[in-house]
Amino acid sequence: FEARAFFRRHVWRVCPVAVGHVLSQRRARARAAMIQVDSAEPLISRAASARLRTAVVRPKLRLFCIAQAGCDAGCFHPWQDLLLPGEVEVLPLELPGRGQRFRESPDAFGSIRALVADEILPKISKLLPRTDFDEGARGCPATMEQHHEWTNPPFAIFGHSFGALVAYEICAQIEARARRHDWPWAKPSTLYASGMRAPSLCGPAHDPDDTNPTLSTLIDDDVFWTAFERRYGRNPDLVKPEVRAMILPRLRADLAAMETYVPSSSSSKLTVRTRVILAEGDDR
Repeated sequence: FEARAFFRRHVWRVCPVAVGHVLSQRRARARAAMIQVDSAEPLISRAASARLRTAVVRPKLRLFCIAQAGCDAGCFHPWQDLLLPGEVEVLPLELPGRGQRFRESPDAFGSIRALVADEILPKISKLLPRTDFDEGARGCPATMEQHHEWTNPPFAIFGHSFGALVAYEICAQIEARARRHDWPWAKPSTLYASGMRAPSLCGPAHDPDDTNPTLSTLIDDDVFWTAFERRYGRNPDLVKPEVRAMILPRLRADLAAMETYVPSSSSSKLTVRTRVILAEGDDR
């Protein structure tokens, strides 16, 4: 009691802003430690990470989302208020070269398979429910991290276009590792694949665009954008030269990854429940 009174009289009154800042920093670090979100590894978008650190009630489902080619995690932020906010937690993945990670190279991993194996799975696993426990051990976890992984909610994965291939590859690698008994976490409850052909039909050989089946190899920028608009239509958000200059490197990198993608487990079918979403009139 005396210590608290001294703090209020001599410390808090002298510099309330500084003290409040220190306390808020400590609380933030404590919350981050509880759920094991590492701010130095910004795979989960900053807005979603903040929500993770401050969430009081855990959701019934976590939905990891991957955007289309060239886009960042921000396109999914409005979803949190639309998809049953108290039950579904939307966690957009921020891939290298975009959004808060714009300083990184967009093709740092070279392929979708490497992106999933080396970047995504190691970092999302701490947010997935573990399955390698027994009832006796569950009540007494060895570490705080184990406790939170054991109590993490089920998860699903959504991907659109380029993101659908990444989402599929996540599920494929999880199932392959589970078959090798190298995956102590649960599998996704559902894969939502939007706006993309089956992985077995990826690549220039199966592309409906007979004129330019490989956009990523078009070196001239004007030729690239002409072919891009002929294939996908004119996007009013991509008209300004400065916007095009900013998005072009990551757009090329994502298109190259799509055009060269080979699924890691083409010999076996996924057992994850899959929901395919497509638009009327979309022949791609």
